[in-house]
Amino acid sequence: MKQTSNHSDIEFLAKCRNRNCNERFMTTNLDPKSQVCGDSCKAAVEDAKMQRAESLWQPRICVQCHAEYQPMTNTAKYCGKVCRDAAIRGRYHNRQGELADSSKQVQDARLAAERLMTPMAEATTVEALEAAHSAAEAAATGHLRSFMQSCQQRLLRGDSERAAAGFIAAVAETQAAILAQLGATR
Repeated sequence: MKQTSNHSDIEFLAKCRNRNCNERFMTTNLDPKSQVCGDSCKAAVEDAKMQRAESLWQPRICVQCHAEYQPMTNTAKYCGKVCRDAAIRGRYHNRQGELADSSKQVQDARLAAERLMTPMAEATTVEALEAAHSAAEAAATGHLRSFMQSCQQRLLRGDSERAAAGFIAAVAETQAAILAQLGATR
């Protein structure tokens, strides 16, 4: 006689859907949405689902214009397309300003490095060259220290991590350029 296997008789280990429980139990139910270890957990899951549905329809405050609005989705932050587009434009302009600010400081550092190299190029004796070199090294270290302090202030001020990371990379690039120039003149 031919035997047929019935999958509903096979038990497997499942994790309870109730976030406060997370108990593991044996079940024959393959549907993950209905995997709860008992009636109390089933009631808790249903209650949480109802609370999420109710909170979706609670009025919220728009992030951009601070007006109260009725959200259409659970992740809505803005009362409409106008506020959403304005917020995106604002973030774009802030990012461009941060990048322009950091690139200006890098240009200033390069100009300072060129000014530091001038006395070494004009030195006529070994003593004058060594004195100019040590002065340039000290000044370069001071410039880099002030750059790093500026970077820390940016992070404390809460600027975006991307701008701060770009600034740190620019400082490292400037430091490498200054040290390479100093090494070439020695």
